[in-house]
Amino acid sequence: MRYCLLAAMLIFALCAQAQMSRRSAQGRTRQQPISDLETPVATFQGTIRNINKKEIVLDMPEDQSVAFQISHKTKFTKDGKPIKPATLAAGALVTVDGKRDVRGNVEAVSVKFDTKPAADTKPAADTKPTVDTKPTETKPQG
Repeated sequence: MRYCLLAAMLIFALCAQAQMSRRSAQGRTRQQPISDLETPVATFQGTIRNINKKEIVLDMPEDQSVAFQISHKTKFTKDGKPIKPATLAAGALVTVDGKRDVRGNVEAVSVKFDTKPAADTKPAADTKPTVDTKPTETKPQG
């Protein structure tokens, strides 16, 4: 009788342990959806090579280009005011904030077209160009 009771308790303990390990394994294999907070936004500046309803392609420095997917969430602005994507044309200088989506594509979050220059490129009035105006002397060889 003792052996039967001991065997029953052992079987019960093993079944309970197997049930617990199955539950914890199921919790580990489920993937949580990636939220917008987990994908960082990167800023790119370049000239538009091509733009259509689904995609904008930027030419970047050093012969690079980046393609961004356009969605209904993408915001287009010009000097801080909303515009329609059709107003942008190839060759325009824009700043695009983009992030990777779940499939690995780069999605355009915002496209900014600024007509104002980003920085003043004129030299200050008190600075003079440094140009050497003295003729160079050459010594005869011999």
